Amino acid sequence: MEYSFLEDLKNDNESWIIRIKLCKMWESTNTKKDDELISLDMIFIDEKKNIMHATIRKLFVSKFKHLLSEGSLYTVKNFKVVESTGEYRPVLNAYKIIFLKTTSIMKLEEGSIKIPTNGFQFVSHNLIDSRISNNTILSDIIGCLCGVGDSEIIGAGWKKRDLKIITDYSITSKITLWGKMAEMFDTNMYKKDEGPIIVIVTSTTIKKFQGDYKC
Repeated sequence: MEYSFLEDLKNDNESWIIRIKLCKMWESTNTKKDDELISLDMIFIDEKKNIMHATIRKLFVSKFKHLLSEGSLYTVKNFKVVESTGEYRPVLNAYKIIFLKTTSIMKLEEGSIKIPTNGFQFVSHNLIDSRISNNTILSDIIGCLCGVGDSEIIGAGWKKRDLKIITDYSITSKITLWGKMAEMFDTNMYKKDEGPIIVIVTSTTIKKFQGDYKC
């Protein structure tokens, strides 16, 4: 059976098969417990450009992780659809997918179905103020790079680097990269007389300081 929205699946999960591309995958960890693994989380996108959050709980991560890779196409069946609750939700969707012990995934040949490589939910100008210091839904931001700060060490050894971007609604925002992301950023790619360089930041929080937006 095919589907259009996750809401259609919530009462009859195991009779559906979805075809998706795995856009992004990351480990959610507990920083207060030496980065103890909580879950393996993913962003899926389907043929109709529906974007959805999927989670593999710690108990089943070893069963599925080696079968999954970013950018690949899959069919997924025997899963559960539950309401999205709590803070730091990576997509604006009332529901998310939970992998079960019986969940089955099969990799598809590249090009066998047409699904975009990435899916974003860029925050609009009329929504950005409602997201300030609100950690319920994380935000996707796009803008033109207009400044790169130096790598800094602050607090108890935290490394950070600030970027400045101009968004499509002509607001300058500061993007702070932390830890490994601050180290990995290639400063050589930014030259003031070249470009434009477009920056996309996903699953970020938004704050406001001295009139400027900070992500």
